[in-house]
Amino acid sequence: MIVAERLRLRGRSLLCVSILIIAILGAFIWISPFKAPVTPEEEVEKEAQQASEKEAQEPTKTEKQEVPVTLDDYNWSIGIPSWKVLNYTAEGLKRIKIDFLKGAVSAGLYTPNQPVNETLIKENLLMKEKLNATVYAVRFILQYKNGEFYAPGAEEPKIDDYLRSVMADCLMAKKAGLAVLLEASFIPEGLESLKDLREALDKWQTVIGKLAEISERYKFEFFAPLSGFDRL
Repeated sequence: MIVAERLRLRGRSLLCVSILIIAILGAFIWISPFKAPVTPEEEVEKEAQQASEKEAQEPTKTEKQEVPVTLDDYNWSIGIPSWKVLNYTAEGLKRIKIDFLKGAVSAGLYTPNQPVNETLIKENLLMKEKLNATVYAVRFILQYKNGEFYAPGAEEPKIDDYLRSVMADCLMAKKAGLAVLLEASFIPEGLESLKDLREALDKWQTVIGKLAEISERYKFEFFAPLSGFDRL
């Protein structure tokens, strides 16, 4: 009796499970016909989108093979080096210790609205070798007029091109084994009162703050924040 009763209960359980499976399969079969078929065009579009997303996530071949450009292999015909080139050039530079100061003064690389004079660059380097100098003095001189600082000879108060040309000159000197003295100053025009002078000096603080930061980053040996003060 007990065995028969167990068999009867087990049979009911199997029957219930079978009915449940049949119901699920029936629902799936009923839903499937209503699913919109995927056309070949949609399949191609989906694959193209997936490929595009994968390509966007991966670095390009050019990015993988990018080689840092420094002043050692710079093409001067394209103009004044960018900050990126200057920063790459300055990597690994250290301050030079010297016992005897023998200076050479830079003729400069910057002429407003003119291409960089590559011949002048070569002459500068030859001069350093001929004089057997140990210190290379580079001057950064701005004009102050109408309440703004201008690069020499410039008609607009923009100094970035001039600043990059000066930094390029400094870095080439360091690469040549010379200690660098960066001399900063400005020539005022139209100062009529002590108040005007104070305003100019307040604005000069911003300029020398940036110069000091660059001098530290590029490991210049000497920095004069305001030389030629007698002109003021």
